Amino acid sequence: MKEVVTAIAAYSFCSGTMLILNKAGTIALPSGFLASLQFLFAVVAILVGHSFKVITVDPLTPTIVVPYLKYCVLFLLGVYSNMQSLAQSSVDTVIVFRSSTPLLVCLMDVLFMGRENPSLRSMLSMSAMVLGAFMYVSSDSQFKMEGLKAYFWVLSYFVIISLEMIFGKKITSSVKCSLATSVLLTNLFTLPAMLLLSKARGESWSLTPIIDNPAYFWVLTFSCLAGTGIGFSSWWCRSLLSATGFTVVGICNKVLTVILNIAVWDKHASPFGTFSLLVCLGGGVAYQQAPMKETGDSKNGNSMGGTVEEGVAMLVKEEIDEIEGLETRVNEREGMLEGMDGNGKQAV
Repeated sequence: MKEVVTAIAAYSFCSGTMLILNKAGTIALPSGFLASLQFLFAVVAILVGHSFKVITVDPLTPTIVVPYLKYCVLFLLGVYSNMQSLAQSSVDTVIVFRSSTPLLVCLMDVLFMGRENPSLRSMLSMSAMVLGAFMYVSSDSQFKMEGLKAYFWVLSYFVIISLEMIFGKKITSSVKCSLATSVLLTNLFTLPAMLLLSKARGESWSLTPIIDNPAYFWVLTFSCLAGTGIGFSSWWCRSLLSATGFTVVGICNKVLTVILNIAVWDKHASPFGTFSLLVCLGGGVAYQQAPMKETGDSKNGNSMGGTVEEGVAMLVKEEIDEIEGLETRVNEREGMLEGMDGNGKQAV
């Protein structure tokens, strides 16, 4: 239990502060270049830790590498769309769309992951998220001025992060490797692609703004630390929590972002917009992922006693009855032997 609490606290802190640090970092550096520096920092930190035997990196076999290589395509697109969303929209806008991801995740769970349809509680929570998002959009001055154009990147982020969550859940259940290996592969595979994407967009790779302004240097430093921390803590949480638990934690930790955003940033939602955001977050907290659909085998197993536990109990009872029957037969055989004389004839 202590490990679970520690993992949730670490992930919540890193994720809750990452948006604010990235928002401040994109003022000094282009988003793609900033993300590349964060990936590079994580790779170097892990390799140094491995060389000093502080952390363990597994041998990179195809069984491990190939799934993470596919995952990194979504991870790259998710990070880049997140950076672009922060550069062109407010932090609150990004949080609203991030809080609505269970809507799409739920649909993909039913269609592709073998989940049951959502319960009444989940339907109500998703309705609250839709209501909160609608209330926020109706009060967003950026939407009123630019229309749907203002939401291109956040909509992209909404779709991509939902796909990433589904594929990430699949990896944690099928690929066995150390936590450091997961973080290393995620950052290592994404780094060159992010650099190419940054260059293709004509972003400057100059560190002059960081050198000229010590404040931005510390923003970059802490964003790199938070980026590495969120890599470790997110995969750590995935390994300890259910998919539902991880989704809830991912949404709830944005409350810290809201508080920090209101406290230190001047570009945030109005009081009504903040209330709408909290409605959206509240719906995300109440959301509960549906259980897996019953397969033919599980249905047969349940038919023995109604539930899995009853089925197991019935099997145990059958084993006990068989052992007791064997013991009875042994006792009978011993009685017959005692009733015979030394020549094997029945005694009189």
